[in-house]
Amino acid sequence: MSDPVPIFAGIKKKGKAKILHRETFRFNKYWRTIPDGTFIDIIYRKHEDVIDDPLRRYYFKVVAKMIADESTMDKDMVHENMKIKFASESDEKSGMLIIHSVFSNESKMPVSEKEEFVERVRSWAMDFFSHPEDGVIFYIPKKGEAYYG
Repeated sequence: MSDPVPIFAGIKKKGKAKILHRETFRFNKYWRTIPDGTFIDIIYRKHEDVIDDPLRRYYFKVVAKMIADESTMDKDMVHENMKIKFASESDEKSGMLIIHSVFSNESKMPVSEKEEFVERVRSWAMDFFSHPEDGVIFYIPKKGEAYYG
């Protein structure tokens, strides 16, 4: 499984790159995980706002992908199963399961509910795939904690 690559916001001031203050704790925490002598890549690029839905992109490129990497499913199968688990309800009359659309163009789900859906999936996966008694902690980065281009 390939881990998402962290990305940190910064600014160029007086000819130098500077990590934004709000990012320094997270940067330092990650930096300490890299052993001395490790070759690293430093990439400078101008920040660009992306037009597409960043929550959808984060969900499929990080959350669903990491769950898929830990399971026998691909990320689309993961998404279908997570919709059944967290975005469905039983129809009272027929007893059939109504599975709500989350990220499709036809979705009527408000953004706040989409964010809640993603967080519920993320929390469930971290709990399900973590086995602290064996030293296994499964962590899915929060939106904004990793680069998922």
